[in-house]
Amino acid sequence: MWWIPSNTPPSAPPLDLAYLDRALEAHLRDPEPARRPLGYLPGVPPPTPVQLLTSRGSNRTGSSSADTPDLDDEDDKGKGKGGMSKMRPATTRLDARQWGYVFLVQGLGSVLVAGALNALTGYFLYSTPRPPPGPPPAGSIPPFLFHPPVSLLGDAAFTTLVQAKITYFLLLFLVNRALSRGEIAPYAPPFLQPEPRAPFLRWLLFLDHYNDAHPGSVVLAPRWWCCCGVWGTRVGRGVAFALAGIGRALMLAVVAFGVLVGPMVGVLVAVGRPFMGDWVFLGRWDGMVFKVVYGGVLGFGLSSGLTALWMVRAGWIARRSCVC
Repeated sequence: MWWIPSNTPPSAPPLDLAYLDRALEAHLRDPEPARRPLGYLPGVPPPTPVQLLTSRGSNRTGSSSADTPDLDDEDDKGKGKGGMSKMRPATTRLDARQWGYVFLVQGLGSVLVAGALNALTGYFLYSTPRPPPGPPPAGSIPPFLFHPPVSLLGDAAFTTLVQAKITYFLLLFLVNRALSRGEIAPYAPPFLQPEPRAPFLRWLLFLDHYNDAHPGSVVLAPRWWCCCGVWGTRVGRGVAFALAGIGRALMLAVVAFGVLVGPMVGVLVAVGRPFMGDWVFLGRWDGMVFKVVYGGVLGFGLSSGLTALWMVRAGWIARRSCVC
């Protein structure tokens, strides 16, 4: 016998038999009435496209009991804690707010922070006395371009490695928070549509980490954090996420060093003093100035690029989730 909801008015108009047949077929496919979409029950008109998008499979006809929790409300609450509810529509062009966030807030901010940290470490590395021979201060070994133990090229490689890891994890959470709170809009340029399909790019850009069934933040969502592709313990997910993030940061460091090493060597060759097939820097503050400039340029490039990357990724998710 067909189930008639209690809220169906007695004076309801006659039902279309063809519609009843379709509803019966839907009932046989999905016999649980508590989670059936609008339009699959007798006496309820077929849903509009807007209702189909907003209902998300819940029964909003008033027939749910007080003992049955509204799962959609729980999902909405979860999304309100950092999901898609406050996410702004994606833009196809960078507006003034996005430009300022990418190049001023993150880019210039990273220049200041990275420059200060590199100045502090450069002071202790290059301006304090070391065993002779060397220029002032007395007993200091001058930095060379290639020759150890004080090599500017080696220092640049180590700085890139450390700074890329720190910048990656910081921006992963800072940009994610700004996007989830609606402080900045995602970016979805037409020339980058559709989203990548290659498995490596999808892994690199976290494109398979977000889904509506387990709502999380825009950039980080609790799906497939484990390397084996299944849910695990909280500690296991955290360790797997950290290791995967370190791997991504290492690849980012390799790319950044490959881009900067050519111009860096060219500038150092131009300002250095040739010495036995290498170039030496005899000024007391030469090494410190190099470290500040290199760290600032590296910080600006990493921060601006990563910020734009996370905004583009959020734009793909916004298009996929109809936040357009």
